[in-house]
Amino acid sequence: MLIRFQVKNFLSFASNNGSVHEFSTIAGKARSKREHIIDDGKLRLLKASYLFGANGAGKSNLIKAMQFMRCLVLGEVVEGASSMYCKTDVKNEDADSYFGVEVKLGEKYYAYGFEYRLKDSKVVCEWLVELFPDSSEKVLFTREDGVITFGSTFSKGELSKVLQLYAKEVEEEPSLLFLTMMNQQKKVFYASYANASVMKEMYEWFQDDLVVITHQEFAFYDTYLNWKSKMDEVCSLLGSFGFGICGYEVEDVPLGSILLKMQEVERMHVFAKIESLQCGLRREGGNYYAFAMRTRDAFVIVEVLKDTVCCKRVLFKHRYGVLFSLRDEADGMVWMLDLMDVLLGEEGKTYVVDDLDCGLHPLLGLRISEMFLQASMEKQVQLIGVCKQSLLLDFDYMRRDEIWFVEKKVDSTVYSLEEYRTRYDLKLDKAYLEGRFGAIPVFTARKEKRD
Repeated sequence: MLIRFQVKNFLSFASNNGSVHEFSTIAGKARSKREHIIDDGKLRLLKASYLFGANGAGKSNLIKAMQFMRCLVLGEVVEGASSMYCKTDVKNEDADSYFGVEVKLGEKYYAYGFEYRLKDSKVVCEWLVELFPDSSEKVLFTREDGVITFGSTFSKGELSKVLQLYAKEVEEEPSLLFLTMMNQQKKVFYASYANASVMKEMYEWFQDDLVVITHQEFAFYDTYLNWKSKMDEVCSLLGSFGFGICGYEVEDVPLGSILLKMQEVERMHVFAKIESLQCGLRREGGNYYAFAMRTRDAFVIVEVLKDTVCCKRVLFKHRYGVLFSLRDEADGMVWMLDLMDVLLGEEGKTYVVDDLDCGLHPLLGLRISEMFLQASMEKQVQLIGVCKQSLLLDFDYMRRDEIWFVEKKVDSTVYSLEEYRTRYDLKLDKAYLEGRFGAIPVFTARKEKRD
């Protein structure tokens, strides 16, 4: 579970006078709608949080900052990363960017983060700290000027010697995070040194539990939509949302016919995924794996065996038995496919969704929020969504601490409705659109050209 996310000097989020910009899921003092809270007796976290603001305010940039941090931890290349510093001040090009999270892993709490010089692709510092409810903390490791120092947990016996060797290796790779390196072919290490498993758990939180969903022409579905036997529930949901879908059929198609319509970088992602899965099947003795993927034209299920690959295209059945491929469906229905994991996904996930209600009727956006909260009654999940529709801004649906705003004057700032004293009978959407909380468009008179 995500507790906090912090960032500075990234895209529209500046250095903020040396401090960081912070988004938090810690519940406030509001007593209403306690079913919206995950309470373990020590910490109260919100199940859902929503970001509102004008176009260009920086809402999507906050999501991109989370995605960027995730990519760096997983060792993925981010195109154009060297120019992603905040450009509102020329000094920011040489300044360090800051990315940090606080998360709950199991029954414990941890802070992990790093400062990164985007211009040089260099890790300036890095840390992993265990946090305690009494506000005390225990440092597990820190990295400063390339030197890694271990806390008492990692400084005992043979574990200390092994970690020192790994620390020497990462000193020669200034662009590589220590957490990333400690999850590259380290299965035997963690089997031998259980005390160090928090580094594996933290990495896996970024890899498996932090799910960032954005609008794009191509998407992988690794979780809920990964096998045709689950499509009955998906079609039932889509039908209940008013898209007119009452079933589906599948047809065998050559994978090549799907790949031909994709961009080269997308094809490379598919080839890499298939190769990785086949290597895993051979190494671990498995027989089968399936994943789903979507282009704008087709929704397909790819079945991966040790030496072969099969591809099945899903056609959606509408009234009177008419079959539609994905290219014939409305944009809103395609987006709902991307959101299925949010509604039907797994325990422990934190879903971060850009433009959650984009292309959807306001009532459907509200319905998604309601269904997510219903699902969260049975499992611990979180949703952080960027919204444009003000219909959600209603105390009948939301707590005050679930509402966040992003405003941009020169740089972006993020702040909570908790900072304002608001009565619970306030017409919240009206007050927001009137500018009471900021984070709305400011229009100016158009300048006419003179002859």
